Order: sequence, then C-alpha cells, then structure tokens
Amino acid sequence: MQKITDYFKNYVPSIKITTSKNIDLLNKLIDGENVSDRDIDNPELAHFCAVYYEINYNLILAIRYYLLAIENANVESMHMLAELYRKQKNYDLAERYHLAAIEHKHVGSMYRLSTLVRKNKRKFG
Repeated sequence: MQKITDYFKNYVPSIKITTSKNIDLLNKLIDGENVSDRDIDNPELAHFCAVYYEINYNLILAIRYYLLAIENANVESMHMLAELYRKQKNYDLAERYHLAAIEHKHVGSMYRLSTLVRKNKRKFG
C-alpha cells in the first residue's frame, strides 16, 4: 500500500482503497504490468487507473477510465475529468463535468467552476 500512496500522493491527497484486489492491480499498473479492462470492475479502481494514466500523459486512457468511473457515480472522477478538460482549455466539457460534480456537492468543483467563470468572463449553465 505504501508504494501506491507514494505514487499518487501529489495527485490524490487521501487514498482510501477498499479492497486488496484493487491494491494488487494498482501495484501491477505502477510496476508497468498490463492490466486488462475486465480486471477493472469497480469505480474506485477505474478512478485510480484514470489518475495513473493522466500522470503518465496517456490522456485517451485517462478519459476512458474517468468515464467508466463516472458511469458508476464516482464524483471525484467527475471533478478530475473536468480538471483534465480545463487544462486542455476545453471549457465546455470542463463545465459539464464540474456541474455534474457540483450536483453531488463537490466543493472543489464549485470553486473551480467559479474560477472559470471569472477568468473567462463567460456565463455557464
């Protein structure tokens, strides 16, 4: 677990991984081993795979796994995907996913969306 915590500490402040299967698969991923899609069977694992791929600049897979986690109502993935789109200056999709996270009372998305509105001087919603 320490290896996972060290790897993600700058991207996910408090790591709470709930199953040993998820820990095993994340260790494999960090060690450079292939993990198949059929192994990613829960939103928590999909979220951490997305973060891993974002850290490693594979944005196609990052988006894929964020969306998989979002399909299962992972609110943090909504926020993180919105941030990925914001960094790419895709403000329409950033707005979409921040609003989705805000519906679930995600405070970080509330702040980021207000920042986007101020910086871009445009109306959202």
